[in-house]
Amino acid sequence: PPVAVSARPGPTPVPRIINDPPMNIFAGQIGGAQVTVADFQVTHVPAHLAGLPDGSYQFGLRATDVSLARTGIEGEVTFVEISGSETFVHVAVGDTPFVVQSEGIHDVALGSLVAMRLRPERLFAFDQDGRLVRPPTNDHDEREGH
Repeated sequence: PPVAVSARPGPTPVPRIINDPPMNIFAGQIGGAQVTVADFQVTHVPAHLAGLPDGSYQFGLRATDVSLARTGIEGEVTFVEISGSETFVHVAVGDTPFVVQSEGIHDVALGSLVAMRLRPERLFAFDQDGRLVRPPTNDHDEREGH
């Protein structure tokens, strides 16, 4: 069923297809009790990722779990979409694209540098072959209001 696929999306092509906008998929590391993305130390390893071996992973994060912030992972704005009462800000961190979905209308200039914060408790972890190895805890329950 669609809800189950949303909670445990399978290999990385699936969350890129079933999410609108597509799930952000990006390279990162777990090491020394830290999660690092784009050479930026994001957080201590969140509880749901504890026990995974140190190493390289692909991480997934829904656009609603990324926000613009004063500090964080920095990137360049490549596109801005306004859809109803939401703004989708497309950000390039090097060669890695991110989409930030924010409520409200936001005036963000193309080509400007912005910082993003990631919600580490919402990270999906995939191995290097794109297979899901760890979803966030209670992802389905939280999304469905349970």
